[in-house]
Amino acid sequence: MKNVDFRARLVPVLTVALIPWGCSPGGLNGSEPPDKGASVGDTGDVDASAEWDSGTPLPPDDDSESGCTPKSCAELGASCGPIDDGCGKFIDCGGCPDGQACGVEQPNVCGVGECTPKTCDDLGFECGQQGDGCASILDCGSCPHPEFCGGGGPNKCGRGVNCENLCKQQVTCPGADTTRLKGIVYNPAGTLPLYGALVYVPNAPLEHFPDEVRCGACEDEVSGKPLVVATTNHKGEFTLEDVPIGYDIPLVIQLGRWRRVVTIPKVEACVDNQAPAELTRLPRKHKESSEFDNIPRMAMVTGSADALERMIAKAGIDCSEFKHPSFPDNGRVHFYQRNGAPLGAGTPSQSTLLDDPARMAKYDMILLACPSSTGNTEANDTRRKNIADYTAAGGRLFTTHYGYTWIKDNAHGSFNGTATWSGTQSILSSPPTVNQSHPKGVDFANWLIDNAGAVASGTGVTLSIDDQKHDARSVNGDSVSWIQTAKPSVLHYTFDTPVSAPANERCGRVLFSGFHVSAAASADFGTVCSTLGSPSAQEKVLQFMMFDLASCALPEPPSCTPLSCDDYGYECGPAGDGCGGLLDCGTCTAPAVCGGNGPGKCGGGQCTPRTCQQQGIECGEAGDGCGKKIDCGDCPEGQTCGGAGPGKCGGIR
Repeated sequence: MKNVDFRARLVPVLTVALIPWGCSPGGLNGSEPPDKGASVGDTGDVDASAEWDSGTPLPPDDDSESGCTPKSCAELGASCGPIDDGCGKFIDCGGCPDGQACGVEQPNVCGVGECTPKTCDDLGFECGQQGDGCASILDCGSCPHPEFCGGGGPNKCGRGVNCENLCKQQVTCPGADTTRLKGIVYNPAGTLPLYGALVYVPNAPLEHFPDEVRCGACEDEVSGKPLVVATTNHKGEFTLEDVPIGYDIPLVIQLGRWRRVVTIPKVEACVDNQAPAELTRLPRKHKESSEFDNIPRMAMVTGSADALERMIAKAGIDCSEFKHPSFPDNGRVHFYQRNGAPLGAGTPSQSTLLDDPARMAKYDMILLACPSSTGNTEANDTRRKNIADYTAAGGRLFTTHYGYTWIKDNAHGSFNGTATWSGTQSILSSPPTVNQSHPKGVDFANWLIDNAGAVASGTGVTLSIDDQKHDARSVNGDSVSWIQTAKPSVLHYTFDTPVSAPANERCGRVLFSGFHVSAAASADFGTVCSTLGSPSAQEKVLQFMMFDLASCALPEPPSCTPLSCDDYGYECGPAGDGCGGLLDCGTCTAPAVCGGNGPGKCGGGQCTPRTCQQQGIECGEAGDGCGKKIDCGDCPEGQTCGGAGPGKCGGIR
């Protein structure tokens, strides 16, 4: 999946979520939902058997889908100044001829005389910005979630005409309260919390994943028109806000192509509801309790020096899912053998997989366990190219130790430039530390402290790793180091593919580990799968990375996107860029003055400067609309200018 930032549409950790079809007696509509737009205490019946349609309850990206039709200046009877189009957006109706002023006789009409500005109450507006009829702008406020401006008519708060299905079961709570659903997402075994999982309530039917790898946007893999969404933090915790109330509310838990669909028996209004832990783990079996439960299809190539397959089983995947390859569905973990453990008689060879690009494309993830120093003879140029092409198409590759030959010696796809290699495989003795120079590294470190025995000290977060190898010295380009030592040596790193593509067009990922998951094992896997027991601390490290490898490849989102003079429609004077900086929009040619023909517009007449409050700006520098600079102040500690929108204070996600 391409690195399109799906998080821009999602509320991050401890925020909002959704679900799909007829997976419960009450379907998607639950039971006894309130009327659309109801407040707590209102009553009303909703048809629980109502069918899905193509509507969406979320504030749409364009007005045509919201039920709000924007009007033109002519339709509004306006000949000058800024005016709301009835859907919360500005249109500029121009300036007046010399000797006339905007709004002197009636709002937004040119005339001779003195202009009396209108208020939001005068205009009957509940939300959005609007011209005051005298070339200045009013801020009529915002709507309480889940309502949006224009959803109840021009500049009126409401949920919109397309509020369907579970949207009708969202309620407005007293004060700042909301209906929440909280929980913790776990691995299939139900023992380790999972970081970065997507949790949502769908508002339309779900779709099955494609049968092959695909290079598309992250959001393409999320179906069901999510109504409310959250992502888990390093503790696996999520909080969905404004959850629809009632019985049998559907819930989707997704991590890449891992997905489980469950039903929450009851959600009560305006309180914190807790999701049972048994319902918030990933599936142990494909289609475990729903047609849409999914385990990514994996190809496991066993090697003589590393029992990587045992780590997968200890994550909680049922032993019945480990099979010889057969399509379309015969288990979700298919066994191939280089020189490691077989799965019964007739386990196909590594070459059966790596010589067949079409077969490789059927797997979401390929795992190549370390085959020892003598096991790399099969790593020829054709197979290296097939691996590079597979990941460039959206596939995920996990390899350990001597598996570096698929990267270090691979000129295809620029794999060999992703790290600087040592040329030796000496054993390291210095304790490894977690690289916390990137945000996910910080979360990884905290997860290891909570779950894998890592220790925080003055030198960082250290962990105990057995048999760590000095393979890679450092990472190059956009590669990400996760675990490293002071030698220097990189024990764990990832890179997104295609390496040469822009960051937002990379859709595959490669994980290299310089240490083994566990000791070599040659016993037939089918005879030991059910007796493996709990994972070691070292195996827990690799479990975290395996689930992260499966996730959608997303770059860190920008903290604030600056606005331009064109965004404001300004011809002159200073203006805030929305991120705390200041724009210079130029000067006017005499005798015109800045603001003489409307804010930031050149023209004759008298300009009335606007304050920060009048413009709804909380921080940074801005223009007063008349060619002068104003200082709107700083944000409180812990917040950043632009973090909650242009010129607004908030946290940066």
